[in-house]
Amino acid sequence: MQSLRSELERYIASANKIVHPDATVIGGPENYPKPDCIDNPTIVVEVTSPSTKDYDYGTKRAHYFSLPSVQHYLLVSQTEKTVGHYERSGAGWTYIDRQSDATFLLGNVEIAVGDIYAGIL
Repeated sequence: MQSLRSELERYIASANKIVHPDATVIGGPENYPKPDCIDNPTIVVEVTSPSTKDYDYGTKRAHYFSLPSVQHYLLVSQTEKTVGHYERSGAGWTYIDRQSDATFLLGNVEIAVGDIYAGIL
């Protein structure tokens, strides 16, 4: 069972840090190491802005990568129709910039970048 949650914060034990992504998908039972904080998201989504982009692609990304449950990390740009897509594989992480005409898979769900930005940009 998967659920989409945005109201809970995420606990990063390796950094003893609590973060709040814009959205997450949890691919199983929620694990609460701290009140109102989960530590087992499967998909993490951040909407980047000029002021947060470096943190989202740098330190925050490293925090999420330390969680073994995370399989996809999506960085949705506020300024252009681009989604940065990190995907965990057996060899580590792969990264692809998904442009406005691209589609990609998250598990068995196909996502169109254009649909993410429909009516926005």
